[in-house]
Amino acid sequence: MQARGTELIGEVVRYEDSYRLCYVRGPEGIIVMLAEQIGCPQFLRIFRSLVRGGRL
Repeated sequence: MQARGTELIGEVVRYEDSYRLCYVRGPEGIIVMLAEQIGCPQFLRIFRSLVRGGRL
């Protein structure tokens, strides 16, 4: 992600064994919160697709 100008802010944390949460800052300085429902592989596929496509 850093190669595309996106950086993780802080760390990835777990919320009630249901979600993984983190904040990222994109190349334009926009901060986005990402939430992954644990056990939900669809999110990971979408996230990887965004990273590969240069959107994150």
